[in-house]
Amino acid sequence: MSELTCKKCKGKQKTKSEFVRGKQRYICKRCGPSYVEGDARGKIPLSLRFQGLKLYISGFSLNRIAYLLNVSPPAVLRWVSAT
Repeated sequence: MSELTCKKCKGKQKTKSEFVRGKQRYICKRCGPSYVEGDARGKIPLSLRFQGLKLYISGFSLNRIAYLLNVSPPAVLRWVSAT
């Protein structure tokens, strides 16, 4: 098994915190945020985000964009709000 590192500061100093959905949660001693071992959530590709923004500029609703791109409406809202 590989050594776990903090996703924010890449530090290896951690302490066990609790179990979440059957997985151990850790807290980084350097910067403070918690993270879970084996977090398999992926990021949405940048090309898909740009496609969503183009659709938004074209006049599509957030829900329609989410449906077309198979992502959640809050994800689309975050993309639009970040621009």
